[in-house]
Amino acid sequence: MSNHDNKKIIPTTKLRNFYGLLRILSTKTQKAILDDFSRGNNCSKLKDIFYESRDHFAHYSNITEPFISGIKRKKLPKGFKNISNTNHVTSILEKNKINMVSSNSNYDFIYLNREVSTIRTSKSKFDTGVSAKSSGLGGLDFIGVTSQKNNPILGEIKVNNDEDPFFALIQLLTYLSELTTDNQIERINKTKLFKVNIRKNNKFYLFILFYHNTKLKKGWHDIYNKTKILSEKLTQSIKEIEEIIFLNMGENAAHFEIKEYKNWILTSTAAPKKLEAIVLKSLPTQPEYYLILECHL
Repeated sequence: MSNHDNKKIIPTTKLRNFYGLLRILSTKTQKAILDDFSRGNNCSKLKDIFYESRDHFAHYSNITEPFISGIKRKKLPKGFKNISNTNHVTSILEKNKINMVSSNSNYDFIYLNREVSTIRTSKSKFDTGVSAKSSGLGGLDFIGVTSQKNNPILGEIKVNNDEDPFFALIQLLTYLSELTTDNQIERINKTKLFKVNIRKNNKFYLFILFYHNTKLKKGWHDIYNKTKILSEKLTQSIKEIEEIIFLNMGENAAHFEIKEYKNWILTSTAAPKKLEAIVLKSLPTQPEYYLILECHL
């Protein structure tokens, strides 16, 4: 994994390149790609890209270096009145000892950390020859474990029109392909990333959490529905995935709600009239805010 200049090499996989390409494509083009992947058995194309990328990344080895830098990071915001970015959502998740999902306790989860780069590598470069000084930046919005069985969770947060559901799915597939190689599982356990040991055949939950308080861009709902269909197919074909969960975090009066929709067709951003909820403790710095998580089966 190193060369004559002693820099470690980070593989640039097909899935990582695809993820980067999506950033510059229009919503219309992304939707056309999604339509193709969702049609018939075409999801096998994405599955093949996933495993090809995972095999490519298997050459990477950086077992002793933590995924998160030891440099003190900027603290999450406190006392905000409105959610406007990812850090606001993360701050709410972090303050709860357990984030509970009513009607399905299997999804109850414990938040562990944020901004986890799967490719963080000191003194490195990509196999394209480009410097990898930025390898420790960005990454997963949050990671966690299910509260009952300590199953690992990889999470992405999308606020308003940040990015659409399909983009978030490709992000998570990229990170999953880069975390489930034998070397990376060893690194996870050595650095205690999930606080508990992860087996080499461990399945991961993929959580996509949305927060919307503005009008969504045209076509968002259609992309959501088709991404949900594609996700169900991928869960059946990629053995590293336990389940892909879509959460919608919406502001309602003086509290926040997180809802998991398993068999719900999204047609608007309005919350269903009938809600089942569990109210958790109020946030210490925001006594008027409560976190409610709901599951509609």
